[in-house]
Amino acid sequence: MPRTAHEQTINVYLGETLRILRKSWAEVTVYEEAGHTSQGRPDVIVKDASGWPVVIEAERTDHRSAEADALKNFQRTLDGQPVETAIALVYPPEVRDEHHLQTIKDALDVTKGLEYCLFTRSGDGAPPRTLERGWIRGGVRDLALLVHRATTPAPRVERLAARFEEGVALAERIMTDVHGYGDRMGVEMARALYPADDDDFLRSMTPAQWERAEPLDNRQTRRMGMTVLVNALMFHEALAKTKLRVEDDEANGGWRNVRYVEELPFLDCEELRDEWRRILRVNYWPIFDSAIKVTRGFGGEVGFSVVREVWRTAKELVDSGVTRSHDLTGKIFQRLIEDREYLATHYTLPPAAALLAGIALPLSQPIGGADWGDSETLAAAQIGDFACGSGTL
Repeated sequence: MPRTAHEQTINVYLGETLRILRKSWAEVTVYEEAGHTSQGRPDVIVKDASGWPVVIEAERTDHRSAEADALKNFQRTLDGQPVETAIALVYPPEVRDEHHLQTIKDALDVTKGLEYCLFTRSGDGAPPRTLERGWIRGGVRDLALLVHRATTPAPRVERLAARFEEGVALAERIMTDVHGYGDRMGVEMARALYPADDDDFLRSMTPAQWERAEPLDNRQTRRMGMTVLVNALMFHEALAKTKLRVEDDEANGGWRNVRYVEELPFLDCEELRDEWRRILRVNYWPIFDSAIKVTRGFGGEVGFSVVREVWRTAKELVDSGVTRSHDLTGKIFQRLIEDREYLATHYTLPPAAALLAGIALPLSQPIGGADWGDSETLAAAQIGDFACGSGTL
């Protein structure tokens, strides 16, 4: 009869496997339990690059204990961050009933019998369970996908979406208080967002109407423009962190780092546009060309105040770490674009996108190779999404 493996031993192998499956995670920590050295810490903690933790509480047989341990984590913070998501996990017999360490690792890698459920903080009540009852069954790769999704919990996305909307609305008010609708600043923004040959409605406008762009200079248009700016500033910061270098003509072919947007308070709008033009020498036209056109009419103290407010919003989103998730973008545009029928914009909800991606590219059917983790498989995968919108799918 096989000897039952110690839970801690299995946890160590689980942590090692998760590290291999998701190299982009900043940290996967497994805490010792023997001799009470864990000091009440969770069994496994996964952190993404933003530092937000996902806790995994594992048991060999006791489902109720795994759930209870997972729920206890919502009363704690880890390294200053509140726990917003926790997973209860129960190992199947083929994993826990092995006594050769290498066999445990192999069994964990191939089993489809892991049982787990996810809890996510929301409001003041008990964290809701993924399933009303029962457990999800799957392999360690399925678990890794769940952990990946859980690193950006939906309630946090909702809070940041509200913050995004608030910042965009404030920036629009700053602009409109000084430059009312029909003013040059707003007209320039409308003309940037609605090219003159965009559709039949715009072509039906008289030359005088189009020159003024009055029908298009409204609150919705201006908030869309502010959203374009937030997106550009967030992407600018992301490029700066990768130490993107662009050719500097003034330095006789030398190279210069893109200026960090942390320096934005010392820039006027034209200096900022110059930085974006430098980035365009590399690429990223859909982002920065649009932002340059949207800010074409910006100048003086008002333009500076608008961009400064937009940057405050962008910086908060960047610091939250949520900007790596397309969930946020879709939620923002759905809130800000009031007349989606007119604009023909329909954003795919993240749960629907996850389902569609899983159907199109199932884990069990790698494209052109033996495993999704090998280079030949990835090299053979070519994906076209010709109406990608915000990129959720």
